[in-house]
Amino acid sequence: MQAAGDQNRVTEFFEVHSENYGDFFKEDTRTGASEMFRTRLAIVAGLLAGKTGALLDCATGTGEITQAVNASGRYDQLWANDVSAGMLRAASQSIQPTHEAEVLRFINRDIFTIEEEPGLPAFDVILCLGLIAHVGRLDDLFASFARLLGPGGTVAMQTTVADQLWVRVARMVNNRRVAAGKLHQIHYFDIPSIEAAAAKAGFRTVAVRRFGVALPFGDKLLGRLNHWVESRFARGATRHGGDAVLIFERKPA
Repeated sequence: MQAAGDQNRVTEFFEVHSENYGDFFKEDTRTGASEMFRTRLAIVAGLLAGKTGALLDCATGTGEITQAVNASGRYDQLWANDVSAGMLRAASQSIQPTHEAEVLRFINRDIFTIEEEPGLPAFDVILCLGLIAHVGRLDDLFASFARLLGPGGTVAMQTTVADQLWVRVARMVNNRRVAAGKLHQIHYFDIPSIEAAAAKAGFRTVAVRRFGVALPFGDKLLGRLNHWVESRFARGATRHGGDAVLIFERKPA
């Protein structure tokens, strides 16, 4: 279980960044990180194009990816959740109905309490992007998704791939920051571990799309060179990319 103190640090981390988090998605933000965020948006929206029904975003952030997915399909309901109230305020400006009948709901919860929210539908699509690094608990997440989704429902999950050399370096640096009380615990997963947790909960893997060079601290260490690298290689790094989007489908009961 995630300690309450660590959960509070996660919330505080995203509250601090809520005012400028949306800048990552702006075309005039020329950093490696921003290129990765925009690539993630394009991949997720493309993989989920044409979906319908009820959409849940577990960690909405400032809402740019949520709205892109919303616009790529036709949803009757969109439920946007985030642990940060500041992120939700920004998301409420980014997320708009795509047709008159669409219902929008904004929820400020720890994702592990989402099932306590009144009036939840059986969801057709769940977005879990930029979340598992901060909360871990894959088994608990997939068990909850299996309960929240209707038969044949879809989960889109994003991760930084743990089995790369430079991710191991980042882990060592971040662990020191955690020990010093400067950062909440960061969790790292390889693709087989995520697929195994999904299968255990009754999901099958539909797609895996890797992307990006994803050099840890690349913008701090390399400056504009990191943007140059990601802008040229992020979308083409499909075999050895540092990040991955995984699509899972809930198997029929």
